[in-house]
Order: sequence, then structure tokens, then C-alpha cells
Amino acid sequence: MWEIFKTFCNQKIGIDLSAEHLKKFQQYFSLLCDTNEKMNLVSFKTPLELIYRHFCDCMFVVKAIKERCGATDARLKIIDLGSGAGFPAIIVSIIFDQSECVLIESITKKCIFLNDVKKALNLNCQIINERAEVVEQAKKYRQQFDFALSRAVCKFSQNLEIAIAPLRVGGHFLVCKTKRSIDEKEGGLQSVGQALKTLGAKLDKISSYNLPTSDLEYCILD
Repeated sequence: MWEIFKTFCNQKIGIDLSAEHLKKFQQYFSLLCDTNEKMNLVSFKTPLELIYRHFCDCMFVVKAIKERCGATDARLKIIDLGSGAGFPAIIVSIIFDQSECVLIESITKKCIFLNDVKKALNLNCQIINERAEVVEQAKKYRQQFDFALSRAVCKFSQNLEIAIAPLRVGGHFLVCKTKRSIDEKEGGLQSVGQALKTLGAKLDKISSYNLPTSDLEYCILD
């Protein structure tokens, strides 16, 4: 299974995983599966579906960041809004191990899990047990980050309002969506044109991709 993951990352995403990367992914996978038996962190039917639907999906976020900063050893400040079980921030933190990741999650039991992962994998990240809307208002987080990440949380317009404030000038907000969701009249791209102008932001790029085990088309919006 892990050889499949490594090959997919190399051939489909263009990221070469080291032995240390794979070790940490395996540790994360084990912690996730063990904890998921006690509380619902993430939905999957088979181990391979978990790898493709969540691990591989988040590796496309890694690809997007690498394309914009040039190298995985860059020293970046990254904030993940609504981290849940750690997707994509834990995946990003494993690869960009010289960067500082801040994970925002409002559910306390998920934060406990994320802290367990942080300690087990020795990751350079900070877990904040708070709603993203509250963190967005905090002065110390404004205009501090190179990248803000959002995967499978709330409507696009709400994402924009929360994510733009923590970004430094020239920073990137990467939103993971299905193509179906961004094509919706309500809550999709059509609904955020005015919000982009008001916030002084612009849509720079839409990167589309597909995942094995899924018929959906996925997108990362920047």
C-alpha cells in the first residue's frame, strides 16, 4: 500500500518521498486508524481509500505550495483553518518540515488527537483549540502567513472572509473543493466576485485533478 502511495506521489504529483517521510505517514496513518475506532475523525471504507481520498488528495496541496515557493525546505508560515483530523496541515507539515504550521480546530477532542500526532511525529506545528472566526479577529495573527489552507469546510464566501486577514501581502489562500461545489450558483465561484474585490484579493489559478476510487473532479483554488 505504501509503495502505491509513494509511486502515486512521484508519478502523478511530482513529489519524491524519502524514507523519513514514509515513516511519518505510516505513524500518522496508524494513529488515525486507532483513534478513529473510538471517535469519528474521518470517513473511509478501506485503508486504500483513506490513502487515496485523504493522503493523496492533500499531497496535491503540497504540490501547489511547492509550485509557489519553489522548494519543500522553504521556511514558510502556514495556517490551516478547520483542521479536523489534520488534513491537509499534518501532510503539509511532514513535507515542509522547515516551515511553521498553525492548525485551527474548534473541537477539543480533535485537538487532543492533533497534539498526539504532533508529539509522535515531532512536527513543527501549533494546535489552537478555537473557531477560525475568532482567530481571524486576533491581531497577532493578522498579515502573518504565507499560506492559508482550507479543505472541505463551510461555503467559499465564508472561507474568504476568514482566510484573507491572516495572510501577508502577496500570500496565497488555497481552497480544496470539488468542481461540483465551485460550479454551484449559491456558495460557488459565482457568489464570491464582489467579496474578492472587497477583500483586495483575486482568483489566480484553479488546478484540477482526479483521484483513484472517486468519480469526482477535485480542484485547488488559489
